[in-house]
Amino acid sequence: MNIFILLPLLYVIFKKIGYRKAVKLFEVNGLKVYVIASNEVNAFVDGKKLFITRGALNLSDDEIEVLLSHELSHVVLHHSRFNILLTFLILFTVSVIAQFSLFLSFLVSLLSLFVQRHIRRRQEVEADRLASLVVGKERLASLIRKYDNPNSSLLSTHPPLSERLRVLS
Repeated sequence: MNIFILLPLLYVIFKKIGYRKAVKLFEVNGLKVYVIASNEVNAFVDGKKLFITRGALNLSDDEIEVLLSHELSHVVLHHSRFNILLTFLILFTVSVIAQFSLFLSFLVSLLSLFVQRHIRRRQEVEADRLASLVVGKERLASLIRKYDNPNSSLLSTHPPLSERLRVLS
């Protein structure tokens, strides 16, 4: 799946031909699109499924292109596939350890939570880097500044705003 081909296609789909035709077109090409009935501005991918809120569809054309470039970067980089394999490996490891020690399996589960969050944050930065090659660093940084959640915590899947902007500079 080539991000440079998909971005103009997504723009046309969402802005010109509408949601129903977009769903059919993407299903033919292996990417399913779901619109979430929410005014929140958000989008995410899960494998070859793109979820986008109605609030995000109300952004300017430029902002939609930037948002989708970031999300499709996750698809191109196979982040969902990696995360599924990692989750399977963790579950298998914890189940084997649980045969010997429930306490140790609990500790491994807790540690794995922090490892997964670290990996997800790294993936966000990777997606930012790839998207910036497509749409430009300043356009991506502008969107991140505008819609980033300032309340990042230890368990957040996205790195703090300052880290994301530092990577883009």
